[in-house]
Amino acid sequence: MRKQLYYLFLFHWIRWPNFFFDIVFAFIYPLYKFTHRNRAWGRVERLLKETSFDTKTNPRAVFYSLYKNAILSYRSLLGHKKTLSNIFYENEFLIQDLVKKNVPIVAISVHQGPFELLHRSLCRYHRLIYLLTNPFSDTSLTQALKKIRSHSHLKEYSPDDTHLVLKKLIREKGILAMLVDQAKNSKGVLTRLWDKNFNLYLRLPIKANQMGAAIITFRTFSVKNQIIVRFEKIYPPKSEANTITQGISNEIESWIEEHPEQWTWNYHRNFRVDDYGV
Repeated sequence: MRKQLYYLFLFHWIRWPNFFFDIVFAFIYPLYKFTHRNRAWGRVERLLKETSFDTKTNPRAVFYSLYKNAILSYRSLLGHKKTLSNIFYENEFLIQDLVKKNVPIVAISVHQGPFELLHRSLCRYHRLIYLLTNPFSDTSLTQALKKIRSHSHLKEYSPDDTHLVLKKLIREKGILAMLVDQAKNSKGVLTRLWDKNFNLYLRLPIKANQMGAAIITFRTFSVKNQIIVRFEKIYPPKSEANTITQGISNEIESWIEEHPEQWTWNYHRNFRVDDYGV
């Protein structure tokens, strides 16, 4: 039953008009706020205050953006024509030049905007795309997401296959797609965002860079019903690890400052430094 509901939502209901989803959000949000004051909703409120972003946005705007951007993401993965026609690429020459040079690429971003479409956006460059994903505890959801993400140029791997993926990346001159602000059971690199400790999961990108891969940063955000995919900066092969870490930290700060309501403030390990971050 649960599997059928996921498939109905992701492959059919997601096409319903926007006003329907706005009505659903208006009904569900007050209930979610009431039941999650000591969980995700409360976490968002607290972190916005601690980082002074409460002057620029609020929990309702954050959760609405998460909701809206998820819908845009899955519509794009489904090939929804109107959504696809509203995706605009900026600074595309950066990645096109790397593809022409035939170097392995690590494409780095964060969980902001309609981030589920980021890996699919890389398929347009006709390289093999490697995506490391953790399964959800709900196997039906994992299977449904794997199906909607599928593409002839994209291959999903478990984080347990990291060494295999690294070898394939270098040998096959593919593209490794990574969102480096969240990970499960992985060691992060300790950095600072807004004077607060934060783990960025850059160990694998840095290792790939040392082995000859170029790193390119890119991001996505939505403006009304338009989706922007913007390529930002290249870190050439064999760059200094500290240069990569500090540079990407600065970029992520600026991305979030530009669209604070579209970042996943609700993630339970944001700004938590534990054994995995040492």
